[in-house]
Parts: sequence; structure tokens; C-alpha cells
Amino acid sequence: MEHHRQCPRFDVNFESTFASDTLAGQGTILNLSMGGCSIESNIALPTQSLVDLQVQLPDSPKPLQLEGSTVRWVRGNTFGLEFHALSEPDTIRLQQLLQNLAQGPMTATRQATH
Repeated sequence: MEHHRQCPRFDVNFESTFASDTLAGQGTILNLSMGGCSIESNIALPTQSLVDLQVQLPDSPKPLQLEGSTVRWVRGNTFGLEFHALSEPDTIRLQQLLQNLAQGPMTATRQATH
């Protein structure tokens, strides 16, 4: 049986910081969707950990805040997060970012010149 994602996933290379109740660290987001992301990090988080994530976007000095995400899997130094109740402003920012990524890899790093 094939597994089909509900949300398109895009390969990225975004710096991030994260914190659970017991651990905090930095990592690199390797792919991203509306439903979650995978992060490469030297910090090992256990599955089912609740994590607050800050994503440094290429087009904004203000990080994207993704609070209350759950660690769904861990493979070596990479783990997968599932996003939950995102705030409306962060949901909109994430949707806009993913729309830009869908148009091509360079689009997300360009600032609007309107």
C-alpha cells in the first residue's frame, strides 16, 4: 500500500531552533509542508515530544513560530515534526512560503518589490 501525503512537501534548507520541555537546540529544516517538516540536528528528541519550533525564513527577519508540534519519527540525526494548532498569522505565512516554493526554488528567497 502506498502512503500519500495530504500536503505537498518541499525540499528546503532553513535554519531553525526548537525547544521541548527537556531539550532545546538548533537544526536545519530539510523539507517542509503545511502538515510538518523534517529537521536535521545533533539534538536527539524522543518520539511524541511536544516541540516549539522557530523557522528562520529567507525573506524575513522575524522567524516563523510553530508551537506545539509533535515529534513523529526519529532516524539517526533527523526527526519529523507534525504541526498542530498554528496561529492564523503563522498559518498564512507558511501558506505563502509554500506557494512561493511551488513556483520554483529561487522564488522563496526573493523579496517582493511591489
